[in-house]
Amino acid sequence: IMKKSEFTNVKNNMPLIKATAIMGIFTYVFLCCEYLFVNVLSLFTSADNTVSAQNCALGISAVGIMLYPVFNRFCKKQLGKICCAVTCVICVICIVLVCMHISYGVTLWMGFLLFLFLGIILNAVFYTCSSLIKDDKYLARIVGASYMCGVLIQLFSNNIISSEIVQAVVLSLLLSLLVWLLAKVKNVENNAVLTYTRVREKADNKSK
Repeated sequence: IMKKSEFTNVKNNMPLIKATAIMGIFTYVFLCCEYLFVNVLSLFTSADNTVSAQNCALGISAVGIMLYPVFNRFCKKQLGKICCAVTCVICVICIVLVCMHISYGVTLWMGFLLFLFLGIILNAVFYTCSSLIKDDKYLARIVGASYMCGVLIQLFSNNIISSEIVQAVVLSLLLSLLVWLLAKVKNVENNAVLTYTRVREKADNKSK
């Protein structure tokens, strides 16, 4: 039976656990998507062109990182939830189309689109985790642990899962889980801000 003090410690550390899980899942998804994109693209073109396309995809993800503040500013409440769902659906479609080996052009542009939205999700992950981690006492440990978990799981999955279809299914499920976690944390944060605003308004009315 868990003691009260142990339960309190777990409850207090829950935001840190959530932050570690979110960053770990994203690390795994991003690395696996990069691995999958490069593998499929190498079937259509030379190694030099594949590396160039990989570099372009990573650069496009940086554009996605810069686009997130725009989405975060204008996509509020229900619109924000819809944008999260649409982002997840677009990423899943891109992953499926990459795995289908349709052509070099389709694989290339679906990969670029995928990494654009992964860049947006990356910034959302950083923003969400920064709101969960209240101080920097365990910041290095959390980032290190999440990255280690993501890389190790990706290493094992690439050696165990040989089917690209299975990889696509796993990536789609984990990506959906990641977007759901981000939306859930954002919703809790919005409710906390709303509650704080109402309390302040009541306090101000009483003082008048």
